[in-house]
Amino acid sequence: MTPILDRQESRTLNIAAFVPSTTALGPGKRTVVWLQGCTRSCPGCMVPEFQPLVAREEILPESLALLVCSIEGIEGVTVSGGEPFLQAAALRRFLDSVRREGLSVMAYTGDLLEDLAASPSDDTRGLIGLIDILVDGPYRQDLDGGEMWRGSSNQGIHFLTDRYATWEWVRDAKGRETEIMLGENGKYITAGIPAHRPARSGSRK
Repeated sequence: MTPILDRQESRTLNIAAFVPSTTALGPGKRTVVWLQGCTRSCPGCMVPEFQPLVAREEILPESLALLVCSIEGIEGVTVSGGEPFLQAAALRRFLDSVRREGLSVMAYTGDLLEDLAASPSDDTRGLIGLIDILVDGPYRQDLDGGEMWRGSSNQGIHFLTDRYATWEWVRDAKGRETEIMLGENGKYITAGIPAHRPARSGSRK
């Protein structure tokens, strides 16, 4: 696969996985898009196959938006990864398109909201204004306590608009939902965050 070192100015989105409809990642029924590529290498990462900076499935943001907006019964889209903000320019175009059609946006990032807001990139800062719910912060395996919508307790849930103001109770909620479905490529895809499994103190070979 072709290495990709800098996607900040790319015209296309590099997609790792796609689920048309699920209730496992955010409020209501949502399309989930996972973007390929992350430089953090968090220990215990739930999707290490989405880390390599390689080209997977390239798609124009506008084409992806048309696909998402044609899906019946969803109220929004959730973007995860990988690290979505590594593809800020193309992601901004995608989110702008789906927001214009009335869909809500939830996004995950390993960065902190305050760092994104201070970014020198216009596209990175512009993304914040297109997101209703942002889950920020790196995954910490040692702080994985089964938090709802989050991988670990250090991660924050920010309600950046009033659209989901009645969902703020999620900040203190535990319990996770996962859905396993068959993708178009014949491989199974898990939507949602796996249940917390305490690390063992030792191992047997």
